[in-house]
Amino acid sequence: MVMQTSHALDIQPLGNHKVRIYLNGKPLPKAKLKVMAPNQWLQELDADANGEATYNMPWAGLYVLVAIHLEPNKGVYQGDAYANIRHVSTYSVVKP
Repeated sequence: MVMQTSHALDIQPLGNHKVRIYLNGKPLPKAKLKVMAPNQWLQELDADANGEATYNMPWAGLYVLVAIHLEPNKGVYQGDAYANIRHVSTYSVVKP
């Protein structure tokens, strides 16, 4: 399955506190997802083989979901060597 997205790393809602994480339009298995609650509570999740994760929203307020993926890809930028490309995506949702 390939999804059209404008970002290399993307978080798409599936409903019922569930998301799918995509890398270059394809589900990213075992993606790392952090869920931050309005009271600074943090939940860390690993997506399943389909890039899907179900998160908790125990309190009312704004939740921010963050996915970070390190792509092993050596290179040089402005004279500095690097070993990885870091992709970051965020998604926010409000629980009334």
